[in-house]
Amino acid sequence: MTQGYRNTRTGYMTDMLMDTSPIGSIVPNFKSSTGSYDHNFVKSTASNFPIHAETIGTAYLNGDDPAYTHFGYLYCDGTEYNITDYPALYEIIGNDYGGTASAGIDVLSVGTNYLATDTITVSAPPAGGVQIVAEIGAINNNGGITWIKVSNAGAGYTSTPTVTVTSSTGSGAAFQARVDPTGGNLEGVSRSNINRLMGEQNLGTFKVPDTITKKIVGNGPVYGSNSPNIGNSTMGTGTTGGKWFIDQSAQDQYFSLGSIKTSGYENVVETTECSIIGSQTVTITMRETKLPGVPGHNHYVQRAVPGSNNIISEYSGDRYLSAYRPDTGKLTRFIPYTGEVLTHRHGLLRSPMADNKVATYDIFDYKGGDGGSGSTQNPYTSMTASAVSTANDTITMTSHGLTTATRIKYLSATTPIGGLTVGTEYYAVKVDVNTIKLATTAANASAVPAVVISLTSAGQANKFEWETEYQYQKYLASGSTSAGNTVLITAIPSPIFKVFTSVDDIGGREKVGGGIPIYDYSQVLVDSSTELASGSGSFGGLTGTPDVLIWKMSGGGGSGAAGTTGGNNGGDSWLKIGPAGSEIVNITAQGGRGGNPATVSGTVPGVATAAATFTSSGSETIGGSAGSVGGAGTGGKVMVSDSASDPGGGGTNGSGGLTIGSVVYGGGTVGVRGRITIGGNITETFGISNPTGTFNISTISGVPNSVKFTLKGPRGADSSLDTYVGQNQLPGRGAYMEIWLNQTELNDFTTRAWSVKIGSHSSSRNGGTGPLTGQEGGYGGAGYNGAHGGGGGSSVLLYRDTQLIAGAGGGGGAGSDGYDGGDGMSGGTNSGNAAGQTGGGLRKVQGSTALSYGSGGTGGHYGCRGGGGGGGGAGCAEVGFSGFGGGGAGGDPGSGGHDGGDGGTQGPSAYRSLYFYDENSGNPPQFTDHGDTNGTIKMDVDWDGSYWTAPGGGGGGGAHCVGNIDWSQLGNPSGFTYGIGGAGSGVAQAGNNTSGQTGNATTGYMQLAVGTITGYTGGNVTITTGDVIESASQSATVWDVDLFSGGAGTGVAGFKLPTTQVPTLVFRGGGLGDPPVSPQIHATGTVQVSNEKVGGVTLSTGGYKYSKIPYVYILNGVGTKNKVTAQIDSVGETVTGLTFDTALAEKPVRYLKFGGTQAATRFAVTVPLDTSNAEFFSIKAARGNGINGGDVPEENLIVEFQLAGTTTWTLIDTIINPNSARTDPLIGNVPKVTQGDATWDGGSGDTQWYTYSVALTSQMRGPSTKFRLRQVRAVSGGDNAGETDHYGICEITLYNQETSTYTFVPDPGAISKPLVDSLEYTLHGQSGNAYTYTSGLGCGDATLTLKSTTKIEPLATIDPDYAIPLTHPYQHCKYLIKAF
Repeated sequence: MTQGYRNTRTGYMTDMLMDTSPIGSIVPNFKSSTGSYDHNFVKSTASNFPIHAETIGTAYLNGDDPAYTHFGYLYCDGTEYNITDYPALYEIIGNDYGGTASAGIDVLSVGTNYLATDTITVSAPPAGGVQIVAEIGAINNNGGITWIKVSNAGAGYTSTPTVTVTSSTGSGAAFQARVDPTGGNLEGVSRSNINRLMGEQNLGTFKVPDTITKKIVGNGPVYGSNSPNIGNSTMGTGTTGGKWFIDQSAQDQYFSLGSIKTSGYENVVETTECSIIGSQTVTITMRETKLPGVPGHNHYVQRAVPGSNNIISEYSGDRYLSAYRPDTGKLTRFIPYTGEVLTHRHGLLRSPMADNKVATYDIFDYKGGDGGSGSTQNPYTSMTASAVSTANDTITMTSHGLTTATRIKYLSATTPIGGLTVGTEYYAVKVDVNTIKLATTAANASAVPAVVISLTSAGQANKFEWETEYQYQKYLASGSTSAGNTVLITAIPSPIFKVFTSVDDIGGREKVGGGIPIYDYSQVLVDSSTELASGSGSFGGLTGTPDVLIWKMSGGGGSGAAGTTGGNNGGDSWLKIGPAGSEIVNITAQGGRGGNPATVSGTVPGVATAAATFTSSGSETIGGSAGSVGGAGTGGKVMVSDSASDPGGGGTNGSGGLTIGSVVYGGGTVGVRGRITIGGNITETFGISNPTGTFNISTISGVPNSVKFTLKGPRGADSSLDTYVGQNQLPGRGAYMEIWLNQTELNDFTTRAWSVKIGSHSSSRNGGTGPLTGQEGGYGGAGYNGAHGGGGGSSVLLYRDTQLIAGAGGGGGAGSDGYDGGDGMSGGTNSGNAAGQTGGGLRKVQGSTALSYGSGGTGGHYGCRGGGGGGGGAGCAEVGFSGFGGGGAGGDPGSGGHDGGDGGTQGPSAYRSLYFYDENSGNPPQFTDHGDTNGTIKMDVDWDGSYWTAPGGGGGGGAHCVGNIDWSQLGNPSGFTYGIGGAGSGVAQAGNNTSGQTGNATTGYMQLAVGTITGYTGGNVTITTGDVIESASQSATVWDVDLFSGGAGTGVAGFKLPTTQVPTLVFRGGGLGDPPVSPQIHATGTVQVSNEKVGGVTLSTGGYKYSKIPYVYILNGVGTKNKVTAQIDSVGETVTGLTFDTALAEKPVRYLKFGGTQAATRFAVTVPLDTSNAEFFSIKAARGNGINGGDVPEENLIVEFQLAGTTTWTLIDTIINPNSARTDPLIGNVPKVTQGDATWDGGSGDTQWYTYSVALTSQMRGPSTKFRLRQVRAVSGGDNAGETDHYGICEITLYNQETSTYTFVPDPGAISKPLVDSLEYTLHGQSGNAYTYTSGLGCGDATLTLKSTTKIEPLATIDPDYAIPLTHPYQHCKYLIKAF
């Protein structure tokens, strides 16, 4: 029956019914790809088993156990479980698949922040026990301790020990030790004791097998009994490995092919060309033979004819010396004087002596009959030692020429060397070419190491002698300077250099002379008038190779000045092409200058601007035009009141110099005046707190519209002095007047000082006082019992400069009440306007009559019991006025003298009509009184001082340039930088309340385009003749191989010619092996660079064992035509010096570039070159690497040759291989090209150049040989459609091999003995200038046939096409292990 706890999802495991599998059983569970628990459903909750509810989901995503489908099973996915949870399964598999069982110390709490270096301490056992030693075994991500490693389980513990951890960072961990009661040691968890420990917690962990994407296999007979299983993996429980298939590389282990038999050898026949190589040396000597005469011959032979005159022989001692004559045929017998046959020897010479008086002779043969060739001139060699070293036991004699074991005699000394005896023979031990040691025997000298004599002192004038080596011996000879030897002279001819000058052409191309080119300028790079501080562009996307670069540019115009505010400069437009700091083109069109302002005061106009400049600082000089100037302003400052609108006069604008279509660029704008608006209402008041002062009119300019003065006289005192019951009488009010300056005074207003004198009011019997004496108010009259009258107020006075021109009177004091109740009177006001009014009022004073001021009168005194009268107010009136006073009378005597006193009257007020408008004008005076206590004078000015400044200068026009440059002069630039000047923005008159604005100038402009010649108008078409390159690949319109000046060496836009790269000095040949064999060693040296070319060479070491002059090459780096020769010491066998041809050396100015957009094969053919003696064909070249000025080439550069009279091109070799390393015959290992790798080919701005070479054989030599450099490119595909795959060549060189010729070398009085006794000839199989004697042998073609005796046995190997599957894994097979 189906178990209730199972879910009903589709599955294929038979134990979905009753399950009787034992613990540890592993069963496969096959499931469908849809409707399964793993893929489509998950438990609906996290509740414990059994759970029946499900929901849509994917077990892989939320981490549910796919074994949920099968209760009692765990998924074999390598999960780690607690042993406590599945003790029965642990008993079966233990820790075979991982996990960590407790070693006897259980972790109760892991804690946090512990370190692996923290210390675990276990308490000590009783006496005689063994201490438990443990340490931290594992820590989780939070620093929790998850396992304790036990290195010594201890013994003798009778109780559970305590376990602690010492840590400076961690906390919270707790442990429990488990002790075996039998031995008192820690008891770890294992399969054997898990049943006994079941139920305990913290027993550790174990892992189930991990069978994800694996198949479980057993130990069975796959390839025999107990053989490895599928995939050839090793066996063993829990072992993983193997594959689901046998891959291609492993199939050869399981399969083999049968034997392969090859037949038909005799059918393999080939014909090949042969040549004679090698050499044979032949030595010729004279044989002693008695001849009756010389054999027949057809050439002249020198014969001796004895003469009848014996004087010659008598004087010379040589009876054989006589006349010589040429003869042919048989020679007559030589008959001696005595009839006795005398023998003689014929010497062997390579060429006849030019002087017939030359012959060897024997100084000892004065009787005749000697058969030798003569006496030896130098049978012995002697030298005086230049130094003796007792420390090294050495003797120094420069270029001694001795070899080890040569016998040497100690000839003489003034003081002998300690350890040697003069006159004794010793044996030399050669140390080097200049130094020897001495031995007593030849055996001691030749021993290894040599047994030498110890030298104890240096001695003096030590001379040694030894027999001259045969090769250096000479016969005595007659003929003085005509004697000598014909010797083989070996020389190295100068290389043939071919470089590209500034005027070189590539041959075979059409060239138009005298015609006008027609350009296509459709490739426009920049065409903008938008302001740009700094921009850049690239030439990389151009179609074809341009012929010319053109530009039109202008700086921005300057704006005109607005009054005292200067205009703004226009921005500069500029263009740079070439490396920073060494630009080829560097031009700047300065922006027009802003208009000059009027002076700060606005009274002097702005002057004319300077002209905007055009500058050119690149290596190419380029002309341009300065901008036009902005004109000066004309006219001075003008008041707005005189001219409501701008009076004009602003400076004229500088015109723009560049017109594109109908638009003019770089023009300035005109200058204008500024309008300064100033004025308004100014009010200032003086009062009692500032009774004297002058009005501030410093800010006022021009003529005010109106000026009003308001004068208020101060009031008098009230009647508060009486003590009677009743109301106090009011004080008299001060005068109030408004007066306006007339136009005459307005015109002169700002030149005057307007000042005031303000008097005070009265608050007691005493009158008010003022700044001036006589400005006091009247004193209150006396009243009965102290009821005195109030004092009068003072006055206020207005002055023009020092003239009093107006004043307002003060109020009168109040009269006091009488003792019997009679009321006093209030102070008087007297506000009438009538002229000549007594005791107050406003007085108009005309003409030149001056004003004066006066005090108020004293109040009247009481009679009987009456009150005192009020004092009169102070006032102002014309000079001579007698009405000042106005004090009130005391109590009326007619009433018995008991009434109140009268009030004092207001003081008079006045103005001078000379300065103010009168009552008949539009601004008549206003007069009344006022209620203020204190007096004041207020000035109100309504004014307008606005004006037009002097005009500003006009803005200047921008500089401009319309120019061009030949593309070839730019050296293949990668790009350019530029700027476009903005327009000088208009300006406004500075300041508040101003106006006046200039307009914006017009912007600068930049147009940059490349032109390609599409034809010519007129002129003659000629075909170029190449100076170095006879012809090169091209299409109808594009030359993909062409000559260029040096570029910037950046990106892919053009190589930079070498300027600082130091060349390498290489030595070859000179009789040394290649490579040299010890003790041979090549010389070394260094190269000096000066002014971008080779300036000289220095010899560092001379090398050793040179038998002839070596080849010396200056390779790579700077310079062309670098020729250096070496000098050697033939005795010392070393290089002694180097000579560099400084007159020949140059620096490269152009290079041949393999580039262009043509996809076809590129090539360049040299002019015919003499290769008769050439050994190497070399090019100094650069390879593109994407950053050094060239694109990475994918194709090899190969070299082919064509002999004169033939039309066939024959491959020599690859000279540059960009795809793999190559061993060059001169510079050695050359790496492949790597994109962006600067190690070999150079970085940005630092193109590296190397000398690449191929060796030439005899078949390639001739007097007129052409070479073809070829880059074979596909017609299309890859990057071949673009301007890519770059090589550059700046020099082509033929290095010649050494030549040997026999040359007569004079040696006065001597002839070389070896060259007379025998002659040696070396015959070579090859022919050519390098070989003096050739065999003359020829060789036809050889026929080669394979023979079956040497069989060809191919090695057969498996080359499988695909892997062989061993089993097809079921897509959804999950392994489950029975756990409970």
